[in-house]
Amino acid sequence: MSIDLCIICIIELFLKLLNNVILLRSFFKIYFICAICKNKFNLNLKPTVDHDHKTGEIRSLLCNYCNPMLGCAFDSIEILENAIRYLKRFQK
Repeated sequence: MSIDLCIICIIELFLKLLNNVILLRSFFKIYFICAICKNKFNLNLKPTVDHDHKTGEIRSLLCNYCNPMLGCAFDSIEILENAIRYLKRFQK
């Protein structure tokens, strides 16, 4: 079984992949921090690749705590806003 792809599809796929690799490499080298908590990556705070579960598009690098947080909230802005309101309610 083989998958036939036209040359244009192959080039578009390659360019998309290359763009994502360049984006991640530059972000990792320049910032070396989690895009959410802004903490520097280290042995305990490891970088993970965050992606959109619907499109597969790579978004950024997040630490190994922030990335699962988004996943547990199903990438839902509403759930995360509810969590913020909840925390603010009990903030002292």
